[in-house]
Amino acid sequence: MYTTTQATSHDLTNTHTSYESSSSDFLQQLMCTPGDPCDDGNPCTADDAYNATCDCVGVFQDEDFDGVCDAEDLCPELDDSLIGTGCSDGNPCTINDRYDENCACTGRYLDRDGDGFCIGEDPDDTDACVPDNSGAGCNTCDSVIEDNFEGGFGNWNDGGSDCAISNLNPNSGLQSVVIRDNSGVQSSTYTNVLDLSALSEVSVGFVFKSVSLEAGERFLMEISTDGGRAYNSLVTWESDVHFRNDIRYQVSFTIPGFLLSSRTIFRLRCDASSNNDQIFIDDIIIATCPITCRAGSTCDDGDDCTTGDVYDTDCNCAGRIEDGDNDGICDEQDICPAIDDALRGTACDDGDPCTIDDIIRPDCECAGVYTDVDEDGLCAGEDPDDNDGCNPNEDSAACDPCDSIDQNDFEEDLGIWNDGGGDCTRTASEANSGVYSVRLRDNSGQSSSMFTDVLDLSDYRSATIEFSYYPDDFEEGEDFFLELSRDGGDDFITIKEWKQGTDFENFIRYQESVEIANVSANTVIRIRCDASDNRDRVFIDDVTLKSCDDAGAFEDITSSNRSSTKESALVVTPYPNPASDVLFLQLSKNDLSGDIEIFNANGAKVITQSISKSQQLQKVTVSALSEGLYFIRYSTPEKSSELQRVVILR
Repeated sequence: MYTTTQATSHDLTNTHTSYESSSSDFLQQLMCTPGDPCDDGNPCTADDAYNATCDCVGVFQDEDFDGVCDAEDLCPELDDSLIGTGCSDGNPCTINDRYDENCACTGRYLDRDGDGFCIGEDPDDTDACVPDNSGAGCNTCDSVIEDNFEGGFGNWNDGGSDCAISNLNPNSGLQSVVIRDNSGVQSSTYTNVLDLSALSEVSVGFVFKSVSLEAGERFLMEISTDGGRAYNSLVTWESDVHFRNDIRYQVSFTIPGFLLSSRTIFRLRCDASSNNDQIFIDDIIIATCPITCRAGSTCDDGDDCTTGDVYDTDCNCAGRIEDGDNDGICDEQDICPAIDDALRGTACDDGDPCTIDDIIRPDCECAGVYTDVDEDGLCAGEDPDDNDGCNPNEDSAACDPCDSIDQNDFEEDLGIWNDGGGDCTRTASEANSGVYSVRLRDNSGQSSSMFTDVLDLSDYRSATIEFSYYPDDFEEGEDFFLELSRDGGDDFITIKEWKQGTDFENFIRYQESVEIANVSANTVIRIRCDASDNRDRVFIDDVTLKSCDDAGAFEDITSSNRSSTKESALVVTPYPNPASDVLFLQLSKNDLSGDIEIFNANGAKVITQSISKSQQLQKVTVSALSEGLYFIRYSTPEKSSELQRVVILR
């Protein structure tokens, strides 16, 4: 019973509380009169009043119908979303009208030429002389170029990756040009080539704003007078000295005429430290100022082709073009002022009978090539036969008494020469002239050689071989030979040896000339490699065989010899043959005294040595003789031996 009483007491308490609240509303309803003012606690409403059910309600206030009540609306009379968008403030002196954060439509006052007349009042807001030419800002300079970058770079050029047209920070319109960083021409914008040669001065003006340049970082205006090959600085603007970031500046300066040329370029270049360092440039005007001149006074029109430059009545500087040969190229630039430049390289006549292939040379002179084919001192126009050094003068130094036996440069084939075998071949390598040579290698005897056909040289006392050779990869002491056979190739003797480290070095070209004595009706000449493997190679080219024997040189000797020795038993046998410093002579008799006589190839006696009757083997020192062919005779007062050939080699 106690528990129930507690529960009932609790319920009565709650019921009492609810009853009190209900009673308050009920009392309020009994006390209100519909239409009486009240406060519904909502700041967005106005004119709060009780309605028929005694509820306090007001009217929602949104004058601009943007869904935001007037009490909370930044722009109660304007849709907040229009802030920052374009509008018209009704002021003709402003541009770029926008709704600002105070909900006002405002623009930026603009007077570009600074003449006191805004853009909406000024017929030409780029000319301070219009409409008032007496204004302080008026000057009589004419605009050369003017750019606000609304349609691109205009008269300026994009220097590279650190230059661009930007929608940020324009002074007028919607665009500017931005340069940044310090990457040279990449961080610049520059004009087209301007002909400013006739101007006394130009003025330059523009507006700029910097972003993020540290103290000491800068940008420059530069000038080139040679079309952009070289630049010099005109003006430098330094951060924290001449400007501060995020502030707009308008600058102007004048450039005197002596700095200008017919190939002028202006360049604006950033010299900062990173891509974040930016210069925004807009509304660039380059203007010319009038020239004060006197008609007829001298000047320089900047044209190398003209002379006598003077001012005319309109202050235009002009001269007359000089073109002496009327070839369309002015004399100053004409390579050949006296003739048409187009004639260079064409045929002409230099009037010299000693020349051929006369042409007008690059230096404009008509000249040919002096020609003396046989090198006898008489040119082609003076020589009856310019291929014969003995015609017309047999005493000429160019008169060669030698008979040509064979010449071969191996461009077509081997000719009289033969391929000895697998280690000899005609090859397109290391030629002295042309393309082809003959390669010998290794030491495989006949296979490592080249040799002639059997040659009948019985009409000659000796033959001379001349050739060029180029050795490749011979080890020291390895060699190659010149060899002679008098029996058609059955047996060979060595005429000369060339040894690496003594006679030649690898990879150097050599020219050789060797006289070969004792030639016969069955002569074979052979060049043979005697190295160690296929890598040891010698390349032979331009081989000439000739004989320079003078058939009459020994006529007096041989004729007397034949008459005196028909019955002679005297015989002299020289060895070794070829010899070097010492020659031994085997005599057939030892009971007679007489002389050993040695003659050179021209018949001159070069050695006479007396012998005693008791010495059949005679030793003759020949170290003083030069290399070549010699003839030996053994003579007594009564008889003479036959002449014997001997070759001296070293």
